[in-house]
Amino acid sequence: MSFAFDKPIGAVADVKELEYIAALHQTSDDDDEDFLNASIEARDVKHFLMSRYSVEVDKEQVRQVIFNGLGGGDGTDECIDIVELVSILIIPSLLKASGKQDREVKEAKDFDSKKSYEKYLEVQKEIHELSPSPTLISDVLKIILIDTTDSDEYPKLSRSLLEKVFAWYGEMSLITDDDLIDEMIELASGGNPDALFDVESFSRALTNDVLKYPVQNESKISTHYDDVFGNNDSGDEDIGKISFTEEDGVTKKGIDVKRIFTFPHIDFLAERLGSVSHTFLVWLCFVYSYLTYVSTASVFSCSSDSFGCKIASSIISWIMTGLTLVIFGMIFISILSLGNSNEGFHIFEILLGMVGIGLFLFTPLFVDADIFFAKIGVDSSDKFTYAWSWFAFSIAVLLSVLQVRNLLLAILPKNKVPSRGILAKLFIPSNIKKESQLKSAATLKVNKMLANAYDLHCEDEDTKSFQVRKSRISSTNERSLLNFTKISDKTESQGGFIWGWKTFFSGDIMHKEGIWIHSRIRAGNGIQFIFAIFALSIGIYVFTNLIDSLYPDPSPMSEDCFALFDPDSCFYPKADDLYTGVGICQVQLTSVDCLDLFQQVPTGSPIAASFCLSADNHFSNTFNTTYSGLCNGGIYKATEIVNALANNSTAEDYCISPMDLCVSLGGIEGICLIGINGVTPFQFEGTTCPQYVDINGIQETYRETLYLVEQQQEELMPEKWMVYFTASISVSVCFVVAMANALVYIPSIISTILQFRSGVIPSLRSKTFKTFRKDLHDVTFVLGAMIWGVLISSALVAIIIAGVVFLLVWQATRSIVTRIFSLVIGVAVTVALKMLLVKIFGKFTYTGFYRKRPLTANLFSLALECWHLGITSLSVVIRLVKLIVSVGIYVGRIDTIVLAEGLLLNLDNFPIIFRKDLLAAEAHRHPYLERLGMMYLMKLRFGDEFGSRAGSTWRLLFTFALMPWLRKYRIADDEDLDEKKIIDKLTNHRTDQNSDENKLKEKIKFLEGKICELEAMNS
Repeated sequence: MSFAFDKPIGAVADVKELEYIAALHQTSDDDDEDFLNASIEARDVKHFLMSRYSVEVDKEQVRQVIFNGLGGGDGTDECIDIVELVSILIIPSLLKASGKQDREVKEAKDFDSKKSYEKYLEVQKEIHELSPSPTLISDVLKIILIDTTDSDEYPKLSRSLLEKVFAWYGEMSLITDDDLIDEMIELASGGNPDALFDVESFSRALTNDVLKYPVQNESKISTHYDDVFGNNDSGDEDIGKISFTEEDGVTKKGIDVKRIFTFPHIDFLAERLGSVSHTFLVWLCFVYSYLTYVSTASVFSCSSDSFGCKIASSIISWIMTGLTLVIFGMIFISILSLGNSNEGFHIFEILLGMVGIGLFLFTPLFVDADIFFAKIGVDSSDKFTYAWSWFAFSIAVLLSVLQVRNLLLAILPKNKVPSRGILAKLFIPSNIKKESQLKSAATLKVNKMLANAYDLHCEDEDTKSFQVRKSRISSTNERSLLNFTKISDKTESQGGFIWGWKTFFSGDIMHKEGIWIHSRIRAGNGIQFIFAIFALSIGIYVFTNLIDSLYPDPSPMSEDCFALFDPDSCFYPKADDLYTGVGICQVQLTSVDCLDLFQQVPTGSPIAASFCLSADNHFSNTFNTTYSGLCNGGIYKATEIVNALANNSTAEDYCISPMDLCVSLGGIEGICLIGINGVTPFQFEGTTCPQYVDINGIQETYRETLYLVEQQQEELMPEKWMVYFTASISVSVCFVVAMANALVYIPSIISTILQFRSGVIPSLRSKTFKTFRKDLHDVTFVLGAMIWGVLISSALVAIIIAGVVFLLVWQATRSIVTRIFSLVIGVAVTVALKMLLVKIFGKFTYTGFYRKRPLTANLFSLALECWHLGITSLSVVIRLVKLIVSVGIYVGRIDTIVLAEGLLLNLDNFPIIFRKDLLAAEAHRHPYLERLGMMYLMKLRFGDEFGSRAGSTWRLLFTFALMPWLRKYRIADDEDLDEKKIIDKLTNHRTDQNSDENKLKEKIKFLEGKICELEAMNS
């Protein structure tokens, strides 16, 4: 349960994460070639924008607007490869390295608490330590110059120079693109025809086309969408068109983009929600309401005992249950989620949500009623239900507070909303804070990727700081590739149970790693913790009732009140000529005050019905009037034990029996059922009882029939402490298992996501990963599986433990269990001795897969074979027990694979579904994809004013120089390559180079002649 794993380090880990990003971004693997080369096509971007931002564009718009300027092409078959993806991600870092834009710096007054400010400073410090060095651009420029010109001197910007650069980095299709080369020269030179290819021009080439990117917003608490389009509180952008005008900055290819309304309040995949707490409370209320009200409603029942009718009843009942859940759940969750959005607050939606809270949460707590699919109301007589109703009341109050917050945000002007102090925590929706933290995570991760790449170019591999770089006098291309190969097999440990919770509570999981754990899983995990407490309370409740029913406290006996009866005038019912152990007698209380001990009871029990029938039949002719309706006046029972004494009884000689049910004959007289205490008949005691024929017959019947049975029952009946001991152990284990199941989910999620990112769990080119893209609706199983899994798992383990403990302490099975335990201990000791012998012999006879002493090894192996043949049957039984216990523990753990992959029957799909859910969240909220999404939106808004083909090509060259290991991911467009034209251009470069060399040789020869003349003159 450590959740720690070994992951690649440095640039190798960065490459694995880039492959993972490409695998997430891809929406189809129908084309194996596209799937394998990690290309991101127009359809992938189209679907991403719709799913993440509800922005509707077509594939042609993606190609013409987004890819043209970010991807570097405008053809109909263009796509983005991993190299181009990196060149997009590093845009903010290049802007900061060039000094064109600075990140906004915040002060303590901008934060709601000292702790938040300290966390901000910690993240900023790490970002600063990994931030691009001021010499980043100049150093990469030197790499390019040395690789292509064998010199670090700045040459003049020219077509021939760029053609050489393209040739060196394998971009053959760009060598013949004269228009692109001219655009690149124009961008880099700033219009200066004599410009050199120096740091200034290179910096201009990398950043001048993307100056509209708002670097200052990286530290702003806002969403990426708002950073691009601004926050529209009126809600006009929720549906319809985003208007682009000249004032908005669109000049050439700006387009009208449709943003479709998708009910963001219930968008649990892209997480366009406002508050995680709101979502958690809504799901918790739904679970409580279903368990308390909806599940208790009546379902269709069969009026016949026929098999077909029972099948029809079952089908109709399950269909009705499904329809009830769907209808009730959609109405319940949709209405209660209104107002919980990060896309503006609307008064009408919030008010409707508040009405829903009153209707669905408060009303059932105070009103008793039966409606179509639910029975609402609280049974105050049931202490357990009553206690949980107050829990539901507190949840409803908390949800109401959140809706009041939303209402204030909708009403108050922005400048009146608290931005500091404790109130700021309530007024700033949590998901907006989380999205702003993803910006810091993206910056940190990209800077770390640049730092890792930079380190591989250094002579000193241990240098990890941008601030201590040596000037390069030779190409570092080969050195970086060699260093990349050296670290390919190196790993470092990451993750862990404690580490996972520590990073979760500290906020590092968002600030640094950018792992978005979406609200549905958080809600499920929160409900798991509540259900763990629920399991503890319901376990105590169930066992308490069980013990009370098995060992009822004896009813108190009245010392002052008793009754007199005539044994000879009583009626003693028989069954099959045997006495039933009770009598129906006319009695007379000793005092009127004794009537206060009797209270009326229901007449519907079988004992009451039999008593009334027998009393009517026997006593109807005893009195002057007919008593056919003897029980019409009600049946009474004493609250304490009131005994009936036979007439003429004395202190020494008496016959006594407890009274049970009675009917009044007026005053202190009545007819009562005697001889039964609780549910136990044959209760007649005293020295004179045998003198009465019927009572003596009852005692004889008891001795002949039930006495031995009761003796055996008493021998088998466990003592009260045994049940208490079993209950305490099983309930404690149930609680521990439930809490353990709940505690492991967050560390497990973090570990799983980091394993995907680092390539420990394969993504790109993995056939298994393809299955995660299919049937995405399966993720709707996750919440229910998390909630019920923890209950079923803890209950199953509790039952197993209870059974084992009870069998161990119960007197009837104690000897058997101890014999089994002695057997197990004997086997364990024997196996331990065998293991010691095997270790000793193994050390002297084997080395690896080979034998050092074949004779000894053969004899020892034969002995073990014979021994194992006899005891393996017990080992198989032990294995079965271990599997059953493991399944009991892990049945609630849908986050981990329990059954091995590749089995004949794929019986457990939940771990696959769980990973599918994590990947769906990553596909919408990974820091790299969030930054890519913002670049897509910037391109849609500003058109050609943000990003150009020339600028993206310059950034592509920058990426090639800094990260040459990425060249294998480059998808070249070689279909229409004019090879002859390329050869001619490269030949001209060589000719020009030779001409320059000849001129230099002639100049050297001329200078040498001059030197000789001067030496001759001096001599």
